[in-house]
Amino acid sequence: MHPKKTEILGRKVYRSVKDLPESPDAAYVGVNRYLTINIVRDLAEQEAGGAVCYATGFIEAGEEGSELQERLLKASGNMPLVGPDLSMPPLSDKVAQDLQAIIHDLMKAANPFDFQMFDWNDEESMARNFTAFMTEKFDVALCLLDYPREDICDQSTWAGAERGFVCATKETGTKAAVLSTFSDTISEEVAERLMKDRVATLAGIDAGVAGIQSAVDVGAAWRRPKSPPLLTGFDNSNVDAIEVLDEQFGPYLLVGGGGILVEMMRDSVSLLLPTTNEWVLEAFSKLKCAPLLKGFRGAPPADLEAAAGAIMAIAAMVENDPEAIVELDVNPLMVLAKGQGVVAADALICLNQTGKD
Repeated sequence: MHPKKTEILGRKVYRSVKDLPESPDAAYVGVNRYLTINIVRDLAEQEAGGAVCYATGFIEAGEEGSELQERLLKASGNMPLVGPDLSMPPLSDKVAQDLQAIIHDLMKAANPFDFQMFDWNDEESMARNFTAFMTEKFDVALCLLDYPREDICDQSTWAGAERGFVCATKETGTKAAVLSTFSDTISEEVAERLMKDRVATLAGIDAGVAGIQSAVDVGAAWRRPKSPPLLTGFDNSNVDAIEVLDEQFGPYLLVGGGGILVEMMRDSVSLLLPTTNEWVLEAFSKLKCAPLLKGFRGAPPADLEAAAGAIMAIAAMVENDPEAIVELDVNPLMVLAKGQGVVAADALICLNQTGKD
């Protein structure tokens, strides 16, 4: 629609909402704030699907703007409405004053990036605006930029905003990212250029916001006090307990030196099930690593009774239902000093999927 023209780029133009041949699915309202209210009212009366308001000077413009915004919302009725513009949390007095001193007369410090084409593609002006804004010391600064397709459009006029933002991040030392609305509105070439300037690229609102939240969560985790160690003063006495189901002999137990010792030194002893605590202790004494378990070069002896008890518990799992478990591997079973017990650091259980429930 246009109040004077009858045709734009070969397309018919209507003078008003009431002159439209039918109700629009959606309307983009790009007029001043006063006319916006009237047009939104006409669209609502025509039962339009929704409207996007481009105008500024509403709630961010003080008392008068707040009153206009109330009138706008009332005019829209039940029609979905996007806008008008954005309203940020209040800036500090100093940052607001610094911004108001450098932005265009028709712009407000409460919304300093409503460029309205006043500063678009003016790198120096954009850099001043961004720099003043980033002195607020944000955790991260996001610049929402949707680049047009390179194959059919000229992206050069986006350089002012992009380079101005990059200059401000360097000037203030602010962590920053360029965020696009959709994944395909920022190209790999643009992303590579930004990342060389230590500015992250986030492709798409959903993925970008999720990425920022993940960074926040990781940062919060880093700041939490470290968890106390599970083990202290560990003397590296490990054993390996493996239960295997053999088709001929049935289930049997393989006890060996833990970690890589069981493979490197072939240090293991086999026990048919059922077994006893005494037989497990005897198996320990037959291992090549037995001197380590008994205390070697001043190290305290390992808690072999606790190790045998843990292995007997593993054996009991198999004996209770021999067909349920095909293989059970506890490696390593960390054997602490005598009287301190054992810790199963890792375990793998393979179940018989064809057996009974």
